[in-house]
Amino acid sequence: QVSGEMDQQTLNRLGIRGGVLDRASDVVRTAGKKVRGAATTAADATTRGARATVSATTTGARSTAKRVTKGAKATRTGATIGAKEVASGVTTGARATATVGEVAASGAATGARTAATVGKATASGAARGGKAVTAGVSRGAKAAISWLPGNKGGDLADRVKARLKRDLNSTAEDVWVRTDGKNVYLIFSGGTQAEWNRAVATARKVDGVKNVFIRLPE
Repeated sequence: QVSGEMDQQTLNRLGIRGGVLDRASDVVRTAGKKVRGAATTAADATTRGARATVSATTTGARSTAKRVTKGAKATRTGATIGAKEVASGVTTGARATATVGEVAASGAATGARTAATVGKATASGAARGGKAVTAGVSRGAKAAISWLPGNKGGDLADRVKARLKRDLNSTAEDVWVRTDGKNVYLIFSGGTQAEWNRAVATARKVDGVKNVFIRLPE
């Protein structure tokens, strides 16, 4: 019969003597008692350890609190002394800065006066130099064009000048253009032989130009 339990009939069929289950049960009960005893002992030990830990923690906390209090007092004292020293240093530095500032202000004022004087001298020299340059250019221009027949300009001169600027760029800034009829006169204030030749060839390309005459810088 199927019973789901290890009964005596099953043990007999397996050839196992009776009483084995009873002995096994005794072993299990004995082991259970030992386990419960060990668990109780461990629990007692844990409780004692917890109490010791709480006591040690309380003692350590009190000791730490005392040290923190002492450290806080020492820190406040040091901060007070440091603040006083810093305040003293700041005051001394402020006085020194004020003195330096006065010296700097004095030097700046002196420098400003000197700069103003130099500025006046420079402006005066620039004005005189500008007048001299203007006078020299005027005299040079008058001398350069004084030999031209008739000193005439007009539309043809404007077209030649525009062509020189377009094709020769900066070279055109160094040449004056005058015309007399279909004759074009180029007066150069500087440049090279190659630049003069290009200017003459460019002027000849303008419609209405018959002859091109040049005057080179002296």
